[in-house]
Amino acid sequence: MSLLALQAEQVIVGCCLQGQILLEQIDGLRPDAFAGESHREAFAAILGSWSQGLPVDPVRLQDLLRDRGTAREELGYWIACSDSGFSVALLPGHIARVREMAARRALLATADRIAALAHEGGDIGEQIAAASAAVAELSQEQGEKRGLRVMADVVRDFLPEFGKRFEPKQDGVPTGFRDLDAVLHQMRPGNLVLVAARPAMGKTSFAMQIATREAERGGAVAVFSQEMADLELAARMFSSVGRIPLEGINRGELSSDDHERFASAVSRLQGLKLFIDDQPAQRLADIRTKVQRLRRRHPLSLVVIDYLQLMEGTPSKSSNRNSEIEQISRGLKAMAKELGCPVIALSQLNRDLERRPNKRPVLSDLRDSGAIEQDADIVLMLYRDEVYNPDSPDKGTAEVLIRKHRQGATGVVRLSWQGAYTSFGDLAPGWVEREAETSAGRAYAFND
Repeated sequence: MSLLALQAEQVIVGCCLQGQILLEQIDGLRPDAFAGESHREAFAAILGSWSQGLPVDPVRLQDLLRDRGTAREELGYWIACSDSGFSVALLPGHIARVREMAARRALLATADRIAALAHEGGDIGEQIAAASAAVAELSQEQGEKRGLRVMADVVRDFLPEFGKRFEPKQDGVPTGFRDLDAVLHQMRPGNLVLVAARPAMGKTSFAMQIATREAERGGAVAVFSQEMADLELAARMFSSVGRIPLEGINRGELSSDDHERFASAVSRLQGLKLFIDDQPAQRLADIRTKVQRLRRRHPLSLVVIDYLQLMEGTPSKSSNRNSEIEQISRGLKAMAKELGCPVIALSQLNRDLERRPNKRPVLSDLRDSGAIEQDADIVLMLYRDEVYNPDSPDKGTAEVLIRKHRQGATGVVRLSWQGAYTSFGDLAPGWVEREAETSAGRAYAFND
């Protein structure tokens, strides 16, 4: 099959030279989509002249090409293109043909790059990651680019989606914590949700409770645990779900009641579509490949990554860890949109916050890169005062600080904390602190 569309290119150039079409009718076509070198140079010259508000006929085109030193055809060729009698009404079909052949040539070039990687020496994991990145880059380049849209079209597309929000079952994922869901409503498809905390605050337990509840709702959940082994995670899940002290599970010392609760937890957990990968230091390309493979078998509703700073970036001579984390963060957001489900990424916080009198974290405490804050749709930060103050009056409770919520309110939600089960829970109704900026500062209102 030929990957050239030289006749279609000739028609497009000819229609431009006829002076019967406008710039917007070209529909964003770029010169690099043309395979014929003379056609490519001519189309670039035409677009340049149009951008200055100047029309182009065959004579002017030839002058432009000569000025650029790219005149590869005689004037008669452009006159023939202009006088060929092609119908402007058929122009969209010719544009589509040129675009298709350009995409096929790009696909072939990507395949050649991947074939060259296969013949090179070096680490096979890095080469597979590079191949995956090349395919992802091609997919992004060839994705639909809608450009400017009139508001009537935006409203038309928004109304059906808005109507779905009033249906009993939404397509998002709840956290399962009553007061937190009252503020967030749901984690929506394509959301990147960041859960950040200092060590020992319970961020892994918090994320795993959300993951378990979503799996119990019937969703398929993928968990990438890069710090904790899958059996260690399982022990925590049995403790949380079965209300069994984690220390007893780890020591193998269970009461008769614990044995019954353990059996109940087994029946609850073993049938869930909850998939755990505990391979450490994974690359984003590896994770994307695995979730895409899983998605072919089970429609994914949630992905959890524990934690972001343990992921391996793609280093270059000019990169540092901050730029690698920025690359990973943006890749996770792109993956969430690509999968059409929320991605929860756990994150560390800078230890500098522990030097402050008030150790409640803020966005500037995010470790390694400010891009994490920019890419995330929701940023939740966990704080338990008893970690720093063992005699705290707030012992047994935790604060979920909603530091960023792209589609709604920020504020503070209080949860209970049962350390024996490494488990969070709902408090009595009324512990949602909704934050509002006023001229006098921040005001808080409590739900009744």
